[in-house]
Order: sequence, then C-alpha cells, then structure tokens
Amino acid sequence: KKNSVDKSKELIPINHIDKHFLLKTLSKPSNFLKFLFDNFPSEEVEQVMVDYFVGGAKDKKVVFWQIDQQLRIRTGKIMQYDPQTCKRIKNENVSWVHSELKKQGILSQDWQLSQCLFGLHLLIKYPQKPIMLVESEKTAIIMTLFHPCFNWLATGGLNNLSESKIYPIGKHKITAFPDLKCFEKWKSKAEEINQQIGSKIEVSDMLESKATEQD
Repeated sequence: KKNSVDKSKELIPINHIDKHFLLKTLSKPSNFLKFLFDNFPSEEVEQVMVDYFVGGAKDKKVVFWQIDQQLRIRTGKIMQYDPQTCKRIKNENVSWVHSELKKQGILSQDWQLSQCLFGLHLLIKYPQKPIMLVESEKTAIIMTLFHPCFNWLATGGLNNLSESKIYPIGKHKITAFPDLKCFEKWKSKAEEINQQIGSKIEVSDMLESKATEQD
C-alpha cells in the first residue's frame, strides 16, 4: 500500500512556469534591491541576487521566485518595499506571477499552483549548508548577507509552515526562526509535522528571549 501511495504522489503533475519569464525579471531594478545595495557590500548583494534569482517588476516591485529542487519554477511573489526602510508597503497588494500570466491568457485557467519553500533550489547548489527556516523571503535574503554559511529558506508567511512544504527537506535537520510572538504557534505546528513525516524541525526561541519590549 505504501508503495502505491508513493507512486500515486509521483504521478501528480506539478505545474510550473517557463524560465523565460524569470529571466525577463533579472535585469529589472527594485526598491528592495536598492535597499540592499545601499546597506551591504555590492559583491555580496550581487551573489545573493544570483543565488535567489531576485527579479524586478513594474513600479520597482521585487519578484521572489519559488524554485524547487528539480529547478521547476512554481511561481513568483511580487511585492513592494520602501527603499529606505525595507518595510513592506502595506497598501500595495501582494500579487503572483502565475495569476498575472493567467490574466494575460498565457497560462490556462486550469493551471494549478503548487507552492514550495522560497530558496528550496539552494539545496542543489549548497548541499552541505545547514538549513535555517524563516517566515519572509526578505528575512531569508538579509540573513544570507549576515550569515552566508547557512541555506536560508522561507515559508512565505506565518501560516505557511506545512507538511507539504517541509516534505522535500524532511530528511535534513531544520532550525526554524519564527517572527516575534509567533514562537508557540510554530513550535506546535513543527511538532505536528515532525510526527507526521518524521522531519527534524527545531524551533528556536532566540528572538523571544533576546528581544526587548521595544523590539
């Protein structure tokens, strides 16, 4: 029975996006990249851009591409940041590359999104680096600039820590860093996922223990 379940999983096709659309975004500027270049050494920022395929879109928005371990491009998350503070512009809605391509009739309406962790493809390039898991794509990239000896991956949001996203890295030791005040939620979810698929997620309380009231 287990073998038949495994085979049926393999038979489910994963829809993905042609690399042509990713390549078109790589030369475009974004406010997010401006912040990085203004605050970090250029060579290090350029390396991060290459590693994560950081793209740009209309109105200097950034594109965070989701690429899996087979180098399939699942989608791209399009976001706007303040170039001075790197805070997300709240009144700018998050949009998605697959949604935009559907609107343009380039992708069929029955194209199904299957998300993966942001940065998942780095496990091909840097298989020896330990995995650190955070919530936002922005955090993963900035932490790479501070601590490049780790593979920094992101769930894409507080509620996106899930069995399906962890499954591809389930055999690795994973250290997760939830945002402030989210420790208990992620700890509970991580324990549940560890039980379900035998993964090894350890949730760090470092931010909770070190943050000041102002933080």
